[in-house]
Amino acid sequence: MAAQDHLFSLHNLRDMDRDRYLACLLSPSHLRIPLAILYSFNAELARVRDLASNPLAGEIRLQWWKDIFESSRDNILSESKSPLSIKLVSIINQYALPYQFFFDMIEARFFDPYNDSIFDCKQLEIYAFKIASSLIHLATMILSDKKNFDIIDVIKHAGIAQFIGELILLLSKHCNRGQLYLPLDILGAVGLDRESFFSGENNERISLVIKIFAELGLEHLVKARKEMNHISPDIFPAFIPVSITENILKKCSK
Repeated sequence: MAAQDHLFSLHNLRDMDRDRYLACLLSPSHLRIPLAILYSFNAELARVRDLASNPLAGEIRLQWWKDIFESSRDNILSESKSPLSIKLVSIINQYALPYQFFFDMIEARFFDPYNDSIFDCKQLEIYAFKIASSLIHLATMILSDKKNFDIIDVIKHAGIAQFIGELILLLSKHCNRGQLYLPLDILGAVGLDRESFFSGENNERISLVIKIFAELGLEHLVKARKEMNHISPDIFPAFIPVSITENILKKCSK
């Protein structure tokens, strides 16, 4: 990869995802670009709603990525048409990254172009796991060639915690365009529904919903921390975005 491509990968990520850009800078120098490419793919999926003029256009963008990963291993490179997809396929082959993780991330994002509700915490946790936990797992595979089967639970809970923190940060943006990622069972527990939440008329109950949601994130963070002693220093950079969102969760849970 040319030097200018290296700079482009990092600069591109800096503009789209500052937390993971920082994680790249704190990673070994020879792994920064592969991580930046991985994180840029995640950022590209995350902004489908921002770039699409309507839900169908969003689905088409996601289907384009899905088609790449549904290709056979021998054909996947020929299916890659954009600079990012070509770079992504390159690191997938270099680090033997499992296609299924990428497929799960894309599949989960088909929820985003629409304004559908998340019915309960279980649905939210599955959604977060497929996106954020998969991303952490892939990052650990780039950072170390060791099999990290003993930290699967850490990755799972850390990803869910990080994603909940991210959703809290984006809550205002999502609400402004009619999206709601707060599970309906949490709203119902405090006497709200989707419509009454969007109306913004009961600030006390809305604040309580956000507090409960943040506490859910902290519960997952605590579960991850219990197993953190199994994490070797070489894969710690994969968890930096989780550390960054911890303050958000703690602040909102008070």
